[in-house]
Amino acid sequence: MSKRALLCFVAAAVALDLSAQCNFNFKKVNLGDGDRWRLEWTRAAGTADPYLLQEIRTVNGNTISEYFQVTANSQSAGRWDVSLTSTDTTTRRYILQSQGGQPCGEELEVTFAADPDFTRLMRKSIVPLVGSTPGNNGALFKTELRLRGETGMSGRLVLHPLGRPGSDADPQMRYEFRATDNGVLEYEDVVAQLGVTGLGSLDIIPDPSPAGLYIVPTADVRLYNVADGGTFGTIETQTQAWDFFGARQGSIKALIVTVPGPELRLNIGFRTLEGTGVLIFAYRGGQLIASANPTLEGDYLFFASAESILGVTLMKGDTIRIMDPDGGSIPMYSLTDNVTNDPALFVPPTRVLTDVTHFEQE
Repeated sequence: MSKRALLCFVAAAVALDLSAQCNFNFKKVNLGDGDRWRLEWTRAAGTADPYLLQEIRTVNGNTISEYFQVTANSQSAGRWDVSLTSTDTTTRRYILQSQGGQPCGEELEVTFAADPDFTRLMRKSIVPLVGSTPGNNGALFKTELRLRGETGMSGRLVLHPLGRPGSDADPQMRYEFRATDNGVLEYEDVVAQLGVTGLGSLDIIPDPSPAGLYIVPTADVRLYNVADGGTFGTIETQTQAWDFFGARQGSIKALIVTVPGPELRLNIGFRTLEGTGVLIFAYRGGQLIASANPTLEGDYLFFASAESILGVTLMKGDTIRIMDPDGGSIPMYSLTDNVTNDPALFVPPTRVLTDVTHFEQE
């Protein structure tokens, strides 16, 4: 029986003399790769439902206790499933207490292993869209990147090209802040400096600090076109996978855009975090007129005109819903002026975290 399926409440600490053993035979059983466990016990003589299970964990140096009322799953035994997806190996204590009959209890520790795939996703920042490529009307589209950090910070910039799942062969280069950099690293055309052309997305992956922390530099990103008369562009910010990932409450799943007039081009897309299925719906007057549901691989940039994706001619005022119900990607859309090529990129606003050391989700 899962934690989410039962009543959870926070209560005042209950005094418990663990020297009064219940003979619960309280034990843990590994259900996965050390990230899912089952707590099991047998009924002790003189005890009765419901039992009280206390979970004790440490978060940011603070001790937090939660209590759960548990009804045994049979006449002779009880069980409780616990799981934790985390960037770090984490230990929690569990105390099982009889609420009826003799006051007694037993406790054990459960160590949850760090999840390597989750760790890879969380310990970085993502710039959803970057590019260096010829644009319309003879313009050149570029991406300027400025990193701000402290001396000694280092890591990698990794480009995932448009329409290609991420791999170890993706273009990358090192960054490192030295004392002479005055806390700033600048890349006038970062995609070109990675040795490629075209569109893609960019990961900023920090090395661990001497203290074992993973600190990402702050990224200032400008998407711009070089054309007759100067440059035209927009500002983009780095994002965190945590704000979009999985079924966690509060993660971002969707964007809605109203189709503009013919003076603007509308592109829509997703930067995936892992393999996922996405949904795109187009509505006119409240009625569904077209849809698409591509399945995308991990570290993949999907980005194209709305009409080519949906296979329909759109009209001004139509609305498009761009969504990932499983939370495996970052949704986005762009509006580009057909005359000046002046772009605007829309990504759901997120926090800009620089410390990406520890994340966990149950």
